[in-house]
Amino acid sequence: MLARTARPRIKLKPPFLLTLKVSISLPLEIQVGDKKVIVDENVHAILREYVKTGMGIDELAEKLGFDNWSEAYELLKQVPAWLLWLPPSVVKNSVAQAVQQPKEEAETEKKEEKTEKKRRTTRKKAQKQEEQKSEAAEKENQPQEQANEDQKPAEKPAA
Repeated sequence: MLARTARPRIKLKPPFLLTLKVSISLPLEIQVGDKKVIVDENVHAILREYVKTGMGIDELAEKLGFDNWSEAYELLKQVPAWLLWLPPSVVKNSVAQAVQQPKEEAETEKKEEKTEKKRRTTRKKAQKQEEQKSEAAEKENQPQEQANEDQKPAEKPAA
């Protein structure tokens, strides 16, 4: 009889499910024919209702304000499927973050520009001070060189 080898058991501690972080950039702009559809909280709620209930595509087109069902179908093809299953609270928070994030980025850019301006001005001031010091040193050296030249005996040309 063959000896049974013991397999090590893997004990999973909760939460053992993998968490997946997905960046959502809402509101999404989707081109449907000649129209641009902005997928925000309201449109997401309508699309989620379509997925969760037995709503027909004609009714979906009517709720979204499209002329016919083919435009609604084109929109459904372009919207990521995972987005349709997200709860409204997640979408609402992501929209709020998407609106707030550009404001914060703009503020940080302004702060960076101000600090860069300060750096430039301090560099320019330092350069000017160095130039003034070097000019002052040159002026001090020039009279000494002239005095040294005056003190040298003039060489007589050989006859």
